[in-house]
Amino acid sequence: MTPSSFVSNSATYSNPISPEQQTDFGEDDKPNLAIPFTAHEEAFTKTAFAVNGTRTILWPGGSISYLGGNKGMFFANVAKYNVWGNASGDEYNTLVTVSADESGPSFDRTLEQAFYADGPLWGSFGTAASDVDGILAFASTQGGVKVAKVDPENYADLSKYTYWNGNEWVPDAPSIADSASAIIPGLNPTSGDFFWSNLYRTWMFVYMGTTNVFSYRYALGSVTRGAFDITGPWSDEFELYDTTLQTPANGDIYGYAGHAYSGYDPTGRSIILSWSHGVDYEYMAKVEFY
Repeated sequence: MTPSSFVSNSATYSNPISPEQQTDFGEDDKPNLAIPFTAHEEAFTKTAFAVNGTRTILWPGGSISYLGGNKGMFFANVAKYNVWGNASGDEYNTLVTVSADESGPSFDRTLEQAFYADGPLWGSFGTAASDVDGILAFASTQGGVKVAKVDPENYADLSKYTYWNGNEWVPDAPSIADSASAIIPGLNPTSGDFFWSNLYRTWMFVYMGTTNVFSYRYALGSVTRGAFDITGPWSDEFELYDTTLQTPANGDIYGYAGHAYSGYDPTGRSIILSWSHGVDYEYMAKVEFY
């Protein structure tokens, strides 16, 4: 369980042996802002908040992909949100490059505005590094879960991204509603992570499709696409962990924003799960595979 000072746009270092032990960065129990806002975003908040309580927010909910050295990359959604919990919602995402050293992490908005919400917000659902496909950028849409890819050296050049259309990688992105391009049609989870399992030698997908419960799927072998390709086909859904065992749901207090971390155990025999419960705390659990 992490303290209530940990908020959505902040960052900690996690102990690789004991992930629940975290090093925060900030002063007076207030964490540093991780991803900076642009001048335009700050100006909107300054004007609108006084009128109707609306502000610009950043949701860094996607996984980080390693770029080499001390750097990684990820996408974060930028949205309008107000004190009543409603507003215009996601508007676009931003491409962030993160670097880490002993003094703490630093974040650069390499592309202030990357993909827009009138199409899939590629990468906002998470990214993953593949030895075969480079950087994979996922989107959870009404048409299902979709994927794009780009060579790591071109991660900041959106013109270099290609998109799975259901049959092949193409330069034109599919629409939000298109289901033929989805690697998992009919699935629109709220949060989750793709990762390669060194134990099962295939891609795995751990996610929260609804509140409180983690589910998982794994990539099946495909003669036409190659064994255990990220594009599938994918297995049926299986339940992995019910968070109410640790944090019972109570009305509006429930588990959400679930993520899976495979890097703590390179053998693939275990993963760490984290989720939010209410508005004040993050929880963790360790799941072992056999």
